[in-house]
Amino acid sequence: GAVVVVLAVAAVATVTIASTFADGVQRLMTRHNRGILVAAVLVVWSVLIWSGVSAHRLDTALAGPAIGCGVRASIAGALAAAAMFWIWRRADPWTPRSTGALIGAFAGCVSSAAVGVACVGSHGGHLLVGHWLAVPLMTLCCALLARRVLAP
Repeated sequence: GAVVVVLAVAAVATVTIASTFADGVQRLMTRHNRGILVAAVLVVWSVLIWSGVSAHRLDTALAGPAIGCGVRASIAGALAAAAMFWIWRRADPWTPRSTGALIGAFAGCVSSAAVGVACVGSHGGHLLVGHWLAVPLMTLCCALLARRVLAP
C-alpha cells in the first residue's frame, strides 16, 4: 500500500512539473495557478498524514524516532529537489518561486512517503515532526532558493 502511494506521488510530481514547462501548458500555469497547486498538494498531504494517526498524542513529537524520520525525510527531499533544480536550472524566467515551491512540495511528499514505507510510527506527534513537517519545509526552502537557480 505505502509503496503504491510513493510511486503515485512520484509519477504525479514528475508529470506535473514536466508539464509546467511545456509550451502549451505554460500559459495555463500562471503564478496564481501554481500557488493553488502547491496549496492543494500541502492540504492533500496533510489529510493523508492525519488519516493515518492512531493516537492524537503530541508527546511523541520530540522522541528520537520522530526526529530521525524528519531528518531522513528532509535529506531525501533536499536530494530530490536538488536533482529537479539541476534538471530545470535557468528554465523559468516568469515564475521561479512558485515553480520552486511546487518542486519542493513534491520532493517533500515523495521523500516523506518513502520514509513512511519503513516507519511504523503512527502517533500524532511522530507523524507531525517525522513525516508531515518535511513537506512544508521543502516547499519553503525551494521557494526561497528557486530565484537563484531557476531564473535565467
